[in-house]
Amino acid sequence: MNYEDQLKNLQEQIRREREEENSFSKTRPRSFESPTDLVSFLRNMPVTKVAEVTTISSFLRRFRSDLGLNQDDVATALELAPDILKNIESNDCLPWTIPPRAMTLILSTYRVHMDAVLFLTQNSYEIARVSKQISDLTAEAQRLSAWLANINSELHACGEMALLK
Repeated sequence: MNYEDQLKNLQEQIRREREEENSFSKTRPRSFESPTDLVSFLRNMPVTKVAEVTTISSFLRRFRSDLGLNQDDVATALELAPDILKNIESNDCLPWTIPPRAMTLILSTYRVHMDAVLFLTQNSYEIARVSKQISDLTAEAQRLSAWLANINSELHACGEMALLK
């Protein structure tokens, strides 16, 4: 199986996961007394350094839904516009079009290590490339690199060394 076939299989897996998520009844959502309690719960999760082969959008969506967290509750707790979280979790937009500050807030709250972010983002780029979502590969790769550098800088500025080492 060549690289292109592997990427097509990954795309198909993501499509099936989305269908499964929509067809299964969800477990009862978790509820918290306040947005601060929700953030505290998330920030006490262990750091995720290794991720399965998927896109960053699918990873973040599954992370939240596996914990039984409502998307709007998470957006409120993180003081993000609900559309930003919806876009981040969507495979319909390129992740590096999301403001780095918003992505950094989510990654630091979810405790996702930069190694996992790099891996997941590279998968997202390859899926976008194969599915022809990217017209100028060089420009998009530069945009992606700048976005990752900004996230790395933001994590440093926030003192999130556990997510960088």
